Amino acid sequence: MSSVQKRYLIILLLTIVAGVIALPEKLQLQIPFINREITIGSPHIQTTLSGKPVDITFSFKQGLDIRGGMQVVLEADMSSIANEDRQAALESVREVLLRRVDLYGISEPVVQTAINGESYRIVIELPGVTDESEALALVGKTAELSFQLIDEKPIEIPANASLAAELDLSQFMTLVPTGLTGAQLKRATVQFDQTTGEPQVGLQFDEEGSRLFADVTSEHTGERLAIVLDGSIVMAPNLNEPIFGGQAQISGGFTLDEAKQLSIQLNAGALPVPISVLEQRTIGASLGSESVRASLQAGLLGLLLVMLFMILYYGWS
Repeated sequence: MSSVQKRYLIILLLTIVAGVIALPEKLQLQIPFINREITIGSPHIQTTLSGKPVDITFSFKQGLDIRGGMQVVLEADMSSIANEDRQAALESVREVLLRRVDLYGISEPVVQTAINGESYRIVIELPGVTDESEALALVGKTAELSFQLIDEKPIEIPANASLAAELDLSQFMTLVPTGLTGAQLKRATVQFDQTTGEPQVGLQFDEEGSRLFADVTSEHTGERLAIVLDGSIVMAPNLNEPIFGGQAQISGGFTLDEAKQLSIQLNAGALPVPISVLEQRTIGASLGSESVRASLQAGLLGLLLVMLFMILYYGWS
C-alpha cells in the first residue's frame, strides 16, 4: 500500500469515526424503494480502564431553544454589601450557582448576571430539566451545615405546642456550637452503608476541620453530636469513641436522589448573599423536529460534497 493510499485510509477512518460521534441520540431514516424506516442511535462505550469503569455516551448538547427547559430569574439582596463590592459579590453568586448546576449534570447551562440600577439579578437557563422543583431547590437553597452538641437536660414542651411540634422534639433541644461547620468541609460524597446498603453522605474535612472533629469527639465521648442542616437536625449520633482522620457519615434514611442532592448542595458551598426567586417559567423548544432534521440533512449533504471535491481534486492532481 502506497503512502497516498495510507493517507486516504486514515482520512476515511477519521471521517467515519467523526460521523459516528456526530450521530444524534436517535435518528430515524426512511429508506426509499423498500419503504422501510430504520433508527440509528449515538454510540455508547462501556468498558473498564485500569480497573475503573468508563461510561461514555456521544450525543448532541442541545440548548434551551432546541431541547426546551426552564428559565429561573433570581435577585440578590445587596442591602448588606458595600456599593464597591456588589459587582464582585454578584459574580461570586454566579460562580456558586454555575458550580451547582454543573454538579447537577445539566448540559449546556447558561448562568449570567444582569444589573439594572439597584437590581442585581441572575438569569439561569436549564435545558432539558424534567424535575423543576428539584432544580429550583438546588439553585435557590443555601445549605448551611454545622455540628453541635446536644445538651441532655430534660426537655420542657410548651403547653400551647401543637402535636406536630411535640413529635419534632429537635426544636426544643438546646444545642451547643462546637465551631465545626461546613466551612471546614473538603468534600461530600454519596456512599452506601456496608451493612444495610442504604445511601448515606460521607464527609471529609480539611486539616482544620479534622483537628476540630477529633477534639470534639475526644472531649465529649458519650455525648450526642447533632448534624444540623439548614437549622434542622438531620441526625444526632452518640460519640462512642474519638474519631480521627477527618471523616464522618450522615445516614438519615435518605433515598439515593436525596443523598445525591445533599452532597451536591454541600459541595457547591454557601451563597455569599441571600437570593430570592423572581420568576420561573418553562420554555418549549422553538426549533421543531423538522428544523433539526433539515439541519442534519444539510450538514450531511455538505459533508458529502466536501468529500467528493477532495476525492476529485486530489485524485487528479
